[in-house]
Amino acid sequence: LAELPGEVARRLRTEFRAADGTPIPVTLELIVATVGRTRLIYAVATDRRAEEATERANREHLEDLTELLGTVRDLASPEADRVARERLCEAALRLSGAAMVLLYEPSADGLALVPTAQAGRRLPEMAVPLRGEPTGTAHAYRTGQPLLVSDFTTDQRISPRLVALSGM
Repeated sequence: LAELPGEVARRLRTEFRAADGTPIPVTLELIVATVGRTRLIYAVATDRRAEEATERANREHLEDLTELLGTVRDLASPEADRVARERLCEAALRLSGAAMVLLYEPSADGLALVPTAQAGRRLPEMAVPLRGEPTGTAHAYRTGQPLLVSDFTTDQRISPRLVALSGM
């Protein structure tokens, strides 16, 4: 670059090596200019490790969401069966890091939500009435708002009957 006439500006991605030989990805910004009779080279190297870790995490997250979307599409198909529902729960369990995931769907008579699949810790099957007994599950179904519970045993939105059945 120093041999090129006039002013030159370049941005390069390359690797430096730490003293122990560990590669360090960097963005190297170079400016070459002539000031009077002197050729000056100005260089700035920026460590890209954090940026690359973020990009990697974003790619992994996108892969997870793509997998979950595929599972949701499987569930929405006319051929949806218990296996598709279990795959959905397993994907949600993996993505959320939760101890358990339960999938509730309306019963045939439409009066309750019934578990159709679960992953992680297993609970006895229990229908959740859509009217009468106040539950977070029924509320989430009626409003379309997600229900995320950090402590199943103390969350007031969870039916005491379900907590008792869980043995937790």
